Amino acid sequence: QSAEALRPAVRTGWLAPLSRERFGEMFRVGLPASGMLLFESSAFAFSGIMIGWLGAVPLASHQIAMSCASLAFMFPLGLSIAAGMRVSHAVGAGEPARRRPIAFGAIALGVAVMTVCAVAFGAGGRLIASWFVPDATVIALASRLLIVAAVFQLADGVQVIAAAVLRGITDVKVPAAITLVAYWGIALPLGYALGIAGPWGAAGVWTGIAGGLAFAAMFLTVRFARLTR
Repeated sequence: QSAEALRPAVRTGWLAPLSRERFGEMFRVGLPASGMLLFESSAFAFSGIMIGWLGAVPLASHQIAMSCASLAFMFPLGLSIAAGMRVSHAVGAGEPARRRPIAFGAIALGVAVMTVCAVAFGAGGRLIASWFVPDATVIALASRLLIVAAVFQLADGVQVIAAAVLRGITDVKVPAAITLVAYWGIALPLGYALGIAGPWGAAGVWTGIAGGLAFAAMFLTVRFARLTR
């Protein structure tokens, strides 16, 4: 009897026939949103490939600096998840005035934390690199890359939060285009020009990444500010 009583609820609940309209809506939002993540992660992966062209020492130094930058990135990444959820909740609750305080509060907190990380990378880069390897050549180059990382930490923190709050208001198509331009139109070409074709080496590739992150941070933040005026 209990099973019979539950059957109507199951049919109209999670086992109900899929709605084409809802599925299409998820696809329209999910595809560009996944593209944003794909463009960024693939650009970072390809930057490692380019640095590998320069030899073992630059690649080892790159791995050290990227490990440190990725660790520092966890805080703004967590903030971005929370901010995106809170912004989408505000939209669903019919309280649009809450979107900007939530988003810009998260961005301010992210910038504050990443500033601390940037100072640590800039001031203690050589010490941090020495924890990974004893090789003086690798330590010297890794400490230079950590100085570049200190600069792009701020932009990286801002862009990940801005992208998340834009997803929270289901604005994904223009942000996907912004990230495509930022990483594959600016970061990688600039990194190649400075570091592979140019004389800067691994630091040039990282400078290109910093330029792409700065572009993404600026335009994604402006996009959110304009949509929530």
